[in-house]
Amino acid sequence: MIIIFLDIDGVLFYNPMDGMVHKRVAERLEGKDVPKPYPAIEFDRAAIDLFDKSSLHYFDKLIADIIQQTQQEVGIVLSSNWRIGYSLEELQDLFKQHAFSKYLIDKTPDLEDGLRGGEIAQRLKEHREEYQVSCFVILDDIDSGLSKNFPEAFVKFSHLTLFRDEEYKQALNVVLKGTASQA
Repeated sequence: MIIIFLDIDGVLFYNPMDGMVHKRVAERLEGKDVPKPYPAIEFDRAAIDLFDKSSLHYFDKLIADIIQQTQQEVGIVLSSNWRIGYSLEELQDLFKQHAFSKYLIDKTPDLEDGLRGGEIAQRLKEHREEYQVSCFVILDDIDSGLSKNFPEAFVKFSHLTLFRDEEYKQALNVVLKGTASQA
């Protein structure tokens, strides 16, 4: 299996903090009997509606091309802060409007130091054999130890441009190189 460690903010979603998510929550809940202040999950649901369409296209294309070119399964492990406070089943349900949700198989642990490099390393250590990991790629806009711990697997994003053709090509290249070295 090929694992994609996925961050959400800065990869598929950019919140310019301009009130758009709050506006979307109000639109979604207009006329419904939901007490204010609105529950946090309503803000997450609204933000999911605002995921960047072009970024979702490139992410879906990456998944499809990995499967087609490697003939291996893809599993997504959520490394984003979006994982905190939700079970895997809740995350699958939360993201269900997007095609990638059906590949979501796990989430990284929330370690005290909060560094993704350590969280990813721990998840790989605990589940590499279980998932039969042949290769992995990390998609994130914040380094937090990733380039040091995983220089060959880390694809750094710009939170302003998100997932575009350049990042798609880099991520696919990481996977193709990784699977070729396993052959």
